Amino acid sequence: MNNEGPPLESLLRRLTETPQDFLAEPRVGEKGQIAVSAVIGDVFRLYRLVPDRVALELGAAEDNATERNRLAAILLLCWFVSDETFRGRTVSCDVLLTLFKETAGELAEQGTPAKFVYDPHRREELVRLALARLDLRP
Repeated sequence: MNNEGPPLESLLRRLTETPQDFLAEPRVGEKGQIAVSAVIGDVFRLYRLVPDRVALELGAAEDNATERNRLAAILLLCWFVSDETFRGRTVSCDVLLTLFKETAGELAEQGTPAKFVYDPHRREELVRLALARLDLRP
């Protein structure tokens, strides 16, 4: 982690203020409310990047609990990296892909993403993991 990132406290607060839209059930088939691919696309555009097919396909899943957790983790990470403190930084497509694929997968294996909002230890774990993937230190 070569670059200094935002203060840890502000990022932890960001997660505690996660809007319900980002905690809503991801759309899988006809079930769910939030189209994760659309949110991924929005984050890419926020960083002035063009989402490719691979990026948008990360928002698709089969209808099972693990995949729903992965999609929910992606939504939470999208909220996290949309923070103003990250917007002036250069973030590559590869970094976002890694965050939304690998990091979301790791988080999904550990339980529901809501735990990373409401549990203080899990919240800090998510922040530190995401910062590491962004090559930042708090």
